[in-house]
Amino acid sequence: MTLRRAVWLAALLAVAVAQPAAADTRAVTPTATLDCTRPIGSGPVPPVSIQVLDDQVGLTTAVTNERAMGATRHLDPAVAPDRDLAKSALVVRTGEGRARIVVPRWERGRLALSWGNTDHDGTASRVFEVGPCAGTGTWIIFPGGYFVTKPHCARLLVRVDGHQRAAEVGVGKACPGQGPPPPVGVDEA
Repeated sequence: MTLRRAVWLAALLAVAVAQPAAADTRAVTPTATLDCTRPIGSGPVPPVSIQVLDDQVGLTTAVTNERAMGATRHLDPAVAPDRDLAKSALVVRTGEGRARIVVPRWERGRLALSWGNTDHDGTASRVFEVGPCAGTGTWIIFPGGYFVTKPHCARLLVRVDGHQRAAEVGVGKACPGQGPPPPVGVDEA
């Protein structure tokens, strides 16, 4: 294993154990914006487990993940009652670019998004804004993930520079072509 791969793996594993900052204490709002300070890792290229969307953001999706992500009950009623949380990294290219991760209408009320590593990160029910993040074209990684009212194959829309792409994310339940999430308490790393 190369040093670069080991660093990325360590950062991705940190997401699995990191507590999302304010996502644990703030109510869900229609929009939230990533605070680009305090990423938990960086590198010249995203890991292979990340689907890069329009060369600006990267997510773990059904395309890059053979199994759905496990989702566990999130007990903080300030975020939302009866929600499951699947922790998953957000990878962002530094520079002038911006992206919007949009919860489509049919997902509203059953999916919310949150990423960041500060005491004021938000949880969005409709749009999560990303960038620009200072830097010169490297990739930075943030902890966070997806809140769902019940496990399902969630669909997101990612908008960058007038382009829109769909991404499917297995949150506690597999998307077509994926295997089921790992059993609770099983570490696949």
